[in-house]
Amino acid sequence: MKYSYTALQSISKDICIDDTTASYTSLSNTPTFIKREVNNTVSSIYNLLREYKLMPPPKTVATVASTKYYDYPAGLSKIESATVTTGSIVPPLKIVQSQQEWDYLQSVPVSAGFATHIFPRQADFGIFPTPNAVYTISITGAFYPVNMTVEDYNTGTVALTNASATITGTATTWTSAMTNRFFVLTDASGVSSDSWYRLETFASTTSMALSQKYEGTTASGLTYMIAQSPDIPEELHEYIPYDVASKYYMTRRQDLKHAKAMANYFYTGDFDNPQRRGSSIKGGILATLQDLRERGRSNTNLVEMGGASHINYMDNIWGTVLSAP
Repeated sequence: MKYSYTALQSISKDICIDDTTASYTSLSNTPTFIKREVNNTVSSIYNLLREYKLMPPPKTVATVASTKYYDYPAGLSKIESATVTTGSIVPPLKIVQSQQEWDYLQSVPVSAGFATHIFPRQADFGIFPTPNAVYTISITGAFYPVNMTVEDYNTGTVALTNASATITGTATTWTSAMTNRFFVLTDASGVSSDSWYRLETFASTTSMALSQKYEGTTASGLTYMIAQSPDIPEELHEYIPYDVASKYYMTRRQDLKHAKAMANYFYTGDFDNPQRRGSSIKGGILATLQDLRERGRSNTNLVEMGGASHINYMDNIWGTVLSAP
């Protein structure tokens, strides 16, 4: 089940059995601790998913004539693939992993031209040959999660139409900052009661558009929420509060027994199972990761990294010199 940022905080507080809001003995208050650790746990799960890559849209970088090196798009941790666009042609760039190979390319008597290779470095990347005009480089890869900071918004009501992406609000004060967050209808208690959609465009304080058409029944006067939510597989959301609670009991309560039990549930779905591998694992994030491995690419939004051969497309197709459109 998918959870919003506010819901993850609430569940974590329930498991920690502490609703203290005031600072004590120079410690941060419990809500601040929980907010920080919810985001830390999401980052940890990203690291556990490092043999897979989540599938965010590619980010683009515009080249500058006679400029060889460029800063990475914000949040990029690893380049998986890159393409260059000129007109209707969008060929892949060969990723150069070796400094020696990159140095060799620099000795090739090509002063500038259409890009064929990309060289990732610590803080930037190089393009070969050095671009002679403005091209669009599209980079796909793993991106670090951005910390969630905004509580759920549920003021007013909404009207939706089946097969339409437009949502219309009554007594709402929506803002452009809400784009890229998630939208979901809720019941009277504020619990999600329908499919989640990503918000794509902002038109006004009472009109926004979803990234896809609404699949439900046409209706108005509906309760809803607009929320930040972790961009990780939904089946992992339910375990986030248990990792938060494990850190809480380990540090603030210094209760090793409860800390271990919460960590066990986070990893295995069993408070009493300290194993981190083997057939005894029936739940938790480890069982989910195993399930994702077995399902493969066709049944999951994760794509396994590695294993696929890297085909050199560049050595045989560049017989013609291309120029920018």
